[in-house]
Amino acid sequence: MSWPQWVLHGGLAILAGAILPFAFAPYDQAWVFLISWPALIWLMDQCAKTGHPRRRAAMIGWLFGIGQFTAGLYWIGAAFFVEAEIFAAIMPFAIAALAMGLGLFPMLASVLAISIWQQGYRRVVGLALTYTMMEWLRGHILTGFPWNLPGHVFAFSTVSLQSASLFGPDGLSALAILIAGMPVLLLDRPVLSRRVIIPLGLVISLALGLGLYGAIRLPAQPVDKVDGVRLRLVQPVTDLAQKWNSQYTRVIFSNLMNLSALPPTGAEPTHLFWPEAAPPFILSESPNGLAAIADQLKPGRHLITGAVRIDRDQDGRLTQFYNSLQVVDDQARLLASYDKVHLVPFGEYLPARDLFDWIGLRAIAAHFGPSAPGNGAMVLFAPGLPPFRPLICYESIFADEIMPGSGARPGFLLVATDTAWFGLSIGPAQHFAQARMRAVENGLPLVQVANAGISGVIDPFGRVTSMIGLGQRGMLDADLPVAIDPPMPLPVPLLLGIFGLLAMRRIGPIRWPALPK
Repeated sequence: MSWPQWVLHGGLAILAGAILPFAFAPYDQAWVFLISWPALIWLMDQCAKTGHPRRRAAMIGWLFGIGQFTAGLYWIGAAFFVEAEIFAAIMPFAIAALAMGLGLFPMLASVLAISIWQQGYRRVVGLALTYTMMEWLRGHILTGFPWNLPGHVFAFSTVSLQSASLFGPDGLSALAILIAGMPVLLLDRPVLSRRVIIPLGLVISLALGLGLYGAIRLPAQPVDKVDGVRLRLVQPVTDLAQKWNSQYTRVIFSNLMNLSALPPTGAEPTHLFWPEAAPPFILSESPNGLAAIADQLKPGRHLITGAVRIDRDQDGRLTQFYNSLQVVDDQARLLASYDKVHLVPFGEYLPARDLFDWIGLRAIAAHFGPSAPGNGAMVLFAPGLPPFRPLICYESIFADEIMPGSGARPGFLLVATDTAWFGLSIGPAQHFAQARMRAVENGLPLVQVANAGISGVIDPFGRVTSMIGLGQRGMLDADLPVAIDPPMPLPVPLLLGIFGLLAMRRIGPIRWPALPK
């Protein structure tokens, strides 16, 4: 392969990856997959014709990943401007490093796929399996970051979203690549052979079958509501630059209280919800603040709010702080608390703190406080509410960490988050779309309350029953849908393994074409 060809193929790989995020929220242009994945497979075909296929495939996969994660995660850079004097200068380098680091997973998938590359449909199956394996690894290694998995494309439609009840995000990722990649067979010769028509027909039938399943599963009528429960979600749009500045404490708290006191729309709210770390003070150390909240709550009413919780030693010195969710009653009592378990690296704690200090970045190291994780997933109880599973911020993107390992099944999922970090970007819409998948996967309604949006209520079929849009200050009164029976997911790893073995059963030693002399 000549250098002009290599530059052309590298640029095409970056472009194919860069358009991939348009298939996800808020754009939901699922057809983009029918361009990106065939383009990647065609590029892999070209790699297989060279004398160094694995080396070429590694670079193509890495560039594809860099394009995908730069375009899909650029919005993370907005968080660097909350304290611009400290972090703004390193923002471009951080985003580039993130994209190049995450791009290693598509790179490894491509290397594995090219090692079993075959003509016809087998190369599509091989890429789907290896890419899904690496996406699973991306969701687990180094605390994990399963954001914008290929399977999330099914959130473009409530009907297609129902497949999450069968396959979960990993199974849907394999199916998404398989369905989107199989049209590349139309480039094979002869096009009308059974090696093209049969696999392509099976994949089209699979896609239609998933759509039919979703249409049958999705009820025409809304699900029932929980009797005696009326929710009020407050979306205050608090400016994070002012959040912990004492001169703004009264203004921020007054905004929360005023929104909470607005006249009801419909029935009187029974439970009030504030977003992640909403009060600009420590609840347990602010009796006046708790008293004001209690005065706001009518008899028998409760507040469920994100809050910062702290531990002190015997001498009263601060030892740890926690990103928590707490339940407050009308007597100014803290009834229950949940501490966030899955902390955000470089957000809530600093990995390798000593290294940052050693190389001279003391301002960055000093910025991160002694944040601590909670003890584990749990079900929280608040009087008058079904038991619920609290999730704080991006904990909701980890599908296999949603349900507690033991105890009663929750009646709904509650996500408290602060999306003001990311402004009016695509990040909050992607987060909300993944929350819809968690509802379908678990057969549970989901309530999300966000500082700057998107706040809303999602029924167990992934339908948004009420919502406040991004950047809109206000409150939302809504009913709580009832849970449905838990879905019975298929044994996806076993099915993928069997399918992969059947598809690859004739694989022998890989023989790459000889280079011309």
